[in-house]
Amino acid sequence: WDETDTGNLTLTIEGEGTIEADGPRLQELFENAVSFLTHNGGSHVTVSLHEDGFSIVDDGERPSSTMTERYFDYGDAVPAASAGMALPNVRTFARVHGWSATIDPDYAEGLRIVVAGAVVHEARAAA
Repeated sequence: WDETDTGNLTLTIEGEGTIEADGPRLQELFENAVSFLTHNGGSHVTVSLHEDGFSIVDDGERPSSTMTERYFDYGDAVPAASAGMALPNVRTFARVHGWSATIDPDYAEGLRIVVAGAVVHEARAAA
């Protein structure tokens, strides 16, 4: 978060744990996702851990369900040229780890990037 120009975005982290990953590449994945989200018209980003991965969600523009794959195409400046190659890079860094990266077409409150296939070790509550 500190390495990327986040503009006025705020951040919430949901869940505690670790993700088995190459640290620098995982950092690049997050930096590219946040870079994209700064151009998506939102004000807040939430990162959530899940059993098999994580999601990065904003409250900005909701993509058309027919356009979600174009967001990951190199050479397509979707939704705008200012977004650059951020999401194609997110998918590339996910694939390097053997994961998938998609946009949830059913998420209605902004844009939700879902990274699946990761090994996640969720923190357990103290007894």
